[in-house]
Amino acid sequence: MYVPQIRYIEVDDGVSIAYAVFGSGPPLFYAFAGPGLSFFDFEWKNPALVEQYEVIARERTVVRFDWRNSGLSSRGVEDVAPVAHLRDLLALQDHLGYQRISLRIHGSARTGIRYAATHPDRVSSLILSSPSVTAADPNRLPTVTQRFTTIAAETDWRLFARVFAVSLAGWDSPETSWFAKLIETGVRPSDFYRTVAQANADDVSGLVRNVRCPVLVIQRREPPNYFYDTLDPEAHLADSRMLMRELRNARLALLEGSTMMISSDPAATPCLLEFLRSVDADATPTGADAASPIRLIFFTDLVGHTEMMQRLGDAKGREVLREHERIMREALARHSGGEIKTMGDGFMASFNSTQHALECAVALQRAFEDRDGEPLSVRIGINAGEPIVEESDLFGSSVIAAARIAAHARGRQVLVSDVVRQLVTGKGFRFEDLGETVLKGMDEKVRIWELDWRLETSPPTPS
Repeated sequence: MYVPQIRYIEVDDGVSIAYAVFGSGPPLFYAFAGPGLSFFDFEWKNPALVEQYEVIARERTVVRFDWRNSGLSSRGVEDVAPVAHLRDLLALQDHLGYQRISLRIHGSARTGIRYAATHPDRVSSLILSSPSVTAADPNRLPTVTQRFTTIAAETDWRLFARVFAVSLAGWDSPETSWFAKLIETGVRPSDFYRTVAQANADDVSGLVRNVRCPVLVIQRREPPNYFYDTLDPEAHLADSRMLMRELRNARLALLEGSTMMISSDPAATPCLLEFLRSVDADATPTGADAASPIRLIFFTDLVGHTEMMQRLGDAKGREVLREHERIMREALARHSGGEIKTMGDGFMASFNSTQHALECAVALQRAFEDRDGEPLSVRIGINAGEPIVEESDLFGSSVIAAARIAAHARGRQVLVSDVVRQLVTGKGFRFEDLGETVLKGMDEKVRIWELDWRLETSPPTPS
């Protein structure tokens, strides 16, 4: 799997949040750990973790981000209050244009619960692993390991990173050295202490009942015996069991083993994907609310693909194609489009909404125009109809017409059939009438319109 491109957004207090987007399908915002520890770029040095990302990315558009004060995001930030992390999440979600997301957070469940409880219309499902919900008890005596890590933290950050990694991953885990290096380089000591102190004082138990979305809790069956003085499975599972009692729509997946490294565990990924599939199935309308059989069929084609590959060579040409594919899949995910298949230099997709299809076309052309580097000229054709659905593919005359309309376009043009134009009458899109034409292989003439994607669309004014 190629290393996804790191991008940045700036939130309202000037903090830069680093993120990357990869995969295809509904959006899954993915936090490797809770606030205070994250380093996405370094995660790509862990083959076991990358393998799990690859599996998830086949079904989801993964948005992987670094919390403020960690990884490639801004460091030295004083404001690490819980609401600051919520603002970062909301800013990233708005920036990428996702109305609803699945959110997965490891470790501290507090941020995920607070976000789902305070923004119920923005979260479709929540995945928590090894959750901590209540505030840390200030009167609880520290364990031997905790006393040792405190001493190490006060004297030698590198030593602390190694002790802390052992306390979570275990003595013999092949991931211990990698995790220690992530801690050492992924966060500054002062930033880490400040964020962890805020998190440990946070208690979201009063917000749990406000979470309405489906929730999956992934937890080890046994506590890590290298972290606690005594093995106490009851205390270890206390927060998870509380979530099961209080949440209306929650399930618990218990994994074997004792390491806290759940993100890279191959046993965790099937639990996550099965849960997300069930959420998708439950959200699918049936009966009178079922989606119309009419689909928007959407074809794209990269103009000059062959010449570009000959000019750049296989390695460089393939790199540019991956960028083209990334832009395509990000736009499809943001506008609720379904990828049907890719033809190397083009995509076939479908939409249930005409407006979403056209908004996606506009976003694509603007993204290709604004990017730096090798110019990419893409032509797009859109038609509406009732295609034949067989497994994951679409067939029929409406599909053929969409492909022919795309072939009729020039680079950077978006052409649509007359029925598509009529379906968005009054919704702020502007078209130019290109007249009627006979498409290759079809008998009847079709009126084609060109969408003006450079125009800023706006909703119709009420009369």
